[in-house]
Formats: sequence, structure tokens, C-alpha cells
Amino acid sequence: MKNNKVIKIGTRGSQLALIQTEMIEKRLAALGCRTEKIIIKTTGDQILDKPPSEFGGKAVFVLEFERLIQNGTIDIAVHSAKDMPTVLGEGLCIGACLERADVRDVLVTLKNTDRNHIAKIATGSLRRQCQAKEIYPNAVFVPIRGNVPTRLNRLTEHPFDALILAAAGIRRLGLDTDERFHFEALDTDRFVPAAAQGIIAAETKANSEVFHLLREINDYHSLIALETEREWMKEINADCHQAVGAYASLHGDHITLTVMKYQNDKCVYLSDTAKIAEHSLLAKSLAQKMLKD
Repeated sequence: MKNNKVIKIGTRGSQLALIQTEMIEKRLAALGCRTEKIIIKTTGDQILDKPPSEFGGKAVFVLEFERLIQNGTIDIAVHSAKDMPTVLGEGLCIGACLERADVRDVLVTLKNTDRNHIAKIATGSLRRQCQAKEIYPNAVFVPIRGNVPTRLNRLTEHPFDALILAAAGIRRLGLDTDERFHFEALDTDRFVPAAAQGIIAAETKANSEVFHLLREINDYHSLIALETEREWMKEINADCHQAVGAYASLHGDHITLTVMKYQNDKCVYLSDTAKIAEHSLLAKSLAQKMLKD
């Protein structure tokens, strides 16, 4: 950076958000960059008694960061990519993705729980609810908010039998070894994750000096997967609050995209493979097929 400028990185204040931001900072530090964390408390962080869908959706958590990038208060915003809207703010882009973590969702129960008799499951995600309903057709679903440790602690109070969380967050927090719980990873063919789940994204101004720095720490495969999944979401006009999922996996010079959409009272699954160079066409093709069903 010119004059050894300090790069200001915006982040939420949760333990997980700070861990993810530090992962970006370490990679920038390896390039000789100096960084400073700017902790932002968004409107969504202050409203804890309502689901995000009632006060603007998960995009609320992102839009305030975007305004701060646009006005120059911060240079980068670090996000869990699955929370990002498919259309970003004017002049902004995803500068880098870190290597994708475990994409799967996890069913969490207390160690002594009989998983064949789960009656009440906590989740704030309609996607998770619809897919879990096919595995546990007699279960009742209850909403839950709060960070990962808060949700796990709620489980120990026995208001429900299980909850569903992202494996990536559990592992980044080092909670996957907590002996109070049993963690059952859910197969992606039967339980398609949210688009971009497990990916940390750094958002910045397009074609800026910071953008070009971020490109040096970008994980190519993760970015291609993210672009493919987000393209499918955009083509079906979906957002992160609808019962939809998308997972792109790369193998050699090919990419496989598996998608799910809850429609006509059931989860509809589609999957196809194409060359990586045609990942955008693959997303559009599966979107068209899904919309025809």
C-alpha cells in the first residue's frame, strides 16, 4: 500500500466474526500489510427479539458495512458469504474468498439424546426446517437466534431436543470437541447447504488498490464455487431467507452444482456437472430447470 497505509477492516463483534476477520488479517500481514479492525454493531445485532426476516433480512447485516466502504470509513468488510445478498452495493465486489471450510450443516444434540426420538428442533432457517422435516416428519420446529455458543447453551437447558448449525462456525470456534454434545454432519446430497456456506468473503471497492491486494490472498476454487451458487440464487430470484440451497464442488476441470428449492410442498433437488469455464452457464441451466418444475 502507498505510504504503508493501514487497511481498515470492518467486522461484527461476535467471537466468530472476529476469528474470521483475523484469518483475513493474517493473510494480509503475510503480504506486509498493516490492518486495523473496526467493530460495527449493526441494526440486526441490536434487534434480538425478532427473526431477521421481520426487519429487513440478513442483508441488514451487510448493507451497513457497504455504506461504510463506499464512504471510505473502512476499506474491507469481512462476511460469512452465505449472509450476503446476491446483488452488492454500487461499486463494490468480493475481492477475496478464503479456502472453503466444511460446507455441511450439523444436527446437534446432547450426548444422551436418542436421535430416533427427536420431537423439537431449533433453527432460524426455513431451508434447514424444510429439509429436516423430510428426515424428522413428526418434529416441531422452533425459531432461535443468537451466536453459536448462545445456541449451544440453550440446548443444555432442554427447551428443545436438537438444533441445526453450520459445521464451519462450530469448528472455527473450536466447539466441535465439546463433550456435552453429539454432532451429526448432514450429507450434502440430502441436506443441501446454503449458497456460499463455509466461505469467508472480503468485500471492497471494485478495482481499488485494496481489491488488487485481496486478489493475492484469494482462493480460486472457493471463489468459483461462490460465484456459481450465487448465480443460481440470482437466476431464481431467491434470497437467503427462502427455502433454497446450493452447493458447487470442483473436481479436476469440472464443477458439479447441486441445488434444492422447496416448492409444491416438497424439497426439489437437481444436480448437473459442467466444465469449470462454463460454471455460469451451469447455474443458469439448473435455474431454468428448477423454475419449470
